[in-house]
Amino acid sequence: MLDERFSQLASNHEELIKFKDEYKRQNKHLRTENTRLKEENRRLFSKVLEEKDQRVQELEAELGRETKRCQVLEQKNKWVLLLRLEFFHE
Repeated sequence: MLDERFSQLASNHEELIKFKDEYKRQNKHLRTENTRLKEENRRLFSKVLEEKDQRVQELEAELGRETKRCQVLEQKNKWVLLLRLEFFHE
């Protein structure tokens, strides 16, 4: 009976070792996959962010040009109004 009990304990111990080894194998695999996915995310999202930053800069430059253009047109409009007023008052 004692031999049977030791045999059962040895069998249980072997199963626990197999379970632990499988856990370690899966853990290593998942950590490697996690590292790979983090790197992939960093590459993908940094590219997207760069593109968005570039687009923002382009839009800011366009806004600056359009603002200047608007100011020039407002100035021209003031001159036209002044000329009309002078013309009609003469």
